[in-house]
Amino acid sequence: MINQEILEGLRRATSKGETLRDAMMTFYNSGYPKQEIEESARALQIEQYQAKMKLQQPAQQKTFQPQSQQQSFQQQFRPIQPTQPFQSTQSFQTNQQIQKVSAYEQPKSDRKYKIINIILIILFIVLVGVLISSFIFKDSIIEFFRNTFGA
Repeated sequence: MINQEILEGLRRATSKGETLRDAMMTFYNSGYPKQEIEESARALQIEQYQAKMKLQQPAQQKTFQPQSQQQSFQQQFRPIQPTQPFQSTQSFQTNQQIQKVSAYEQPKSDRKYKIINIILIILFIVLVGVLISSFIFKDSIIEFFRNTFGA
């Protein structure tokens, strides 16, 4: 079932120019269930598509097109009708493919993060080594600075 609060929030966000994906991420980060967000996003996309088609229909009726061109146009661009709108993904049959609205589960670029992690680990090991060596050689370090700065 569609969460009306999420649907209205997605409408407002997209009307202000925010992308649907960013609006969905905002709701997801706020703690709303992923499934409810995706259902509301699908419903919003269907509403927007239907509204767009309603706006285009009067414009198409006013312009004159020969019968054969009009039929070929309608065959190429007929609206997509959802087979089972607004049902949870659990009720879909296994042979139907579920349309993904979001990109929550897409893998990130792991290579970049692995390189950053390796650099940070090496830096940490070097700093720990410097700390340990400063405790071990503290007398030598103090003597070096006294000789260098003449205290």
